[in-house]
Amino acid sequence: MRKRDLAWLVVMMAVGSLEGSKGALVRYVLCFGMFLYHPAFRHRRDLLKRIQRLVPLALVGVFGVFFTVLFRENSTTDEALLAFVRRLLYGADVILFYYQPANVDYFARFSALDYPSYVINPIVGFFRLTPYQEAFGNVMVENALPPGVTLDVIVGPNSPFYTEGQIFFGYYGAFVYSFLIGALTSYLRTLYFSLVKCSAFMLVLMNTMVLYSLSFLTDVRMTVGMLFDTFLFVVPLYLVVSLLIRHRFVVRQIRFSLSR
Repeated sequence: MRKRDLAWLVVMMAVGSLEGSKGALVRYVLCFGMFLYHPAFRHRRDLLKRIQRLVPLALVGVFGVFFTVLFRENSTTDEALLAFVRRLLYGADVILFYYQPANVDYFARFSALDYPSYVINPIVGFFRLTPYQEAFGNVMVENALPPGVTLDVIVGPNSPFYTEGQIFFGYYGAFVYSFLIGALTSYLRTLYFSLVKCSAFMLVLMNTMVLYSLSFLTDVRMTVGMLFDTFLFVVPLYLVVSLLIRHRFVVRQIRFSLSR
């Protein structure tokens, strides 16, 4: 890989990580790991060693930010540790969906017919064809507020795939929905690691798609919005800059080896 391609790789990683403090650090760690274990980099031992040296620092940064937020939100160390354990055991704030009668009653109104409009809302909302819908996590928090309490800004948790599945497809349909989301995520990851010939840009783009596919597990609608923004803003910008630098577009053959 040439230095110019490596520079583009770093730039694309930086652009894809602009999603807040913890989210950005987590994406850097994931990028390091996915490039580290990709077959295209196995022969570059020097590059692998550089990445391996950065991974521990990235992990320290991720957990440092995470626990800093926990300690700032809780008055004592015991409360912070208890909050951490509670997030691990109960899947963070999404427990509001299962243990708040107001939320159970509210989301009972949704059915499978509402799912298509829910998924494409970030796209049609961008073009002002329909209003943006309030995130389910925000609604969960608002419904859980005590009577008479209002907040100017409400920020709730993401809606994981199993929650979305139960909201739109019911208890048993959620199992099928979860299976399909997992199968799609696994297939994209398999494609990425089976790449044997492609450009540096395509490698980074596939890496981005795999990272976004992991977001399917936390919030499908958010992932659709990120994919839309990437192909509407980031990819055209890369093509324009590439054209200005090289004065031409270079299309290279892409080859997969799914037998691996």
